[in-house]
Amino acid sequence: MTAPNVPGEYEGHWQMEDPTGQSFPATAFVSIVVQLPEADMTAAVELGDWVIKVVEVDRQEDVWRESTQRYAEGVYAVVRLAVSHFGTRPEPLNEYFTFQVHDDQWRVAGLDGTAGHMARWMASQYADERFGIRPDTVDYPVMLVFDVPIDSEELWLDILSSPEGITLASVHLVPLVSKKDEIYDGSFIDAPPLD
Repeated sequence: MTAPNVPGEYEGHWQMEDPTGQSFPATAFVSIVVQLPEADMTAAVELGDWVIKVVEVDRQEDVWRESTQRYAEGVYAVVRLAVSHFGTRPEPLNEYFTFQVHDDQWRVAGLDGTAGHMARWMASQYADERFGIRPDTVDYPVMLVFDVPIDSEELWLDILSSPEGITLASVHLVPLVSKKDEIYDGSFIDAPPLD
């Protein structure tokens, strides 16, 4: 038996057969919960020539670009990263990695490109996952935006290999509550918007 490499809860049934192919009446049941070792939000994740660290997480109902406002279907999780690249040529993160978040109910949300574009317009020093990061760059600011269910209690950022889709790391996300980098002590669902 081999466990899946993607986090989640899995169930399976197995029924034995005799040498003639006749099935035994009883079945075996297996339940598997796959969890990655969870990285602390402040810990750097080293993946080959890359070091990725979450530096800030905000809970936002909307994003803006000029006079255009965009509301989340649920709520936006705005994740700011510090990315270091020690390769030999400029390369984008998305050539190696895919990003998603999952919540306490194992619901998965992918990147929201439109909301991310709008949010980065407001914080122009941040790049997206497609930006070619130069070799020997340390702590380059990257912003990712996810539209997550409004009732998500807790969130984890999953870093997957691209294009294989194998989960390489999972980082527990804890929102900030002020521009003074105060970490919120409760769950993601109760975090107030960044002041």
